[in-house]
Amino acid sequence: MESIIDKIQNNVDITTKQPCSNEDIRARLILLQATNFAPPPLEYLQFIQKINGIKSFDACIYGCYEKSNSNFIDFLDKNILLDRSDKMSIITLGENTMDYLVYNKNNENYETRDLKTDQVTFTFKTLKDALSYFLALDNEE
Repeated sequence: MESIIDKIQNNVDITTKQPCSNEDIRARLILLQATNFAPPPLEYLQFIQKINGIKSFDACIYGCYEKSNSNFIDFLDKNILLDRSDKMSIITLGENTMDYLVYNKNNENYETRDLKTDQVTFTFKTLKDALSYFLALDNEE
């Protein structure tokens, strides 16, 4: 995971927020559970403790904030807004111009899903692989 964090932090086209605290995460998880949403995977929670959200030209990875704004979106706020029918198994972690990045709790994988049709376009076992693809980080080398 450290290699992907380095790529993100060294990419001039990506803006990140400061890490969030354990207390911030705990508070969001309590609210998430109260609204019957699937919990985010531990790997994602560890990631936002290092990089709390990402904004690039055409993509964003949600973070953990008390209040969303136009640049950085809170993962709980966005999932409440989307109000997916499958919210007990799918949590949305980011979006780009074509897809959502979600975690599928039942399949234990990350998926990109078409913004309009919600059809799965790609699946990934790790957050590192999902972020590399979703943020087009492998295209930089």
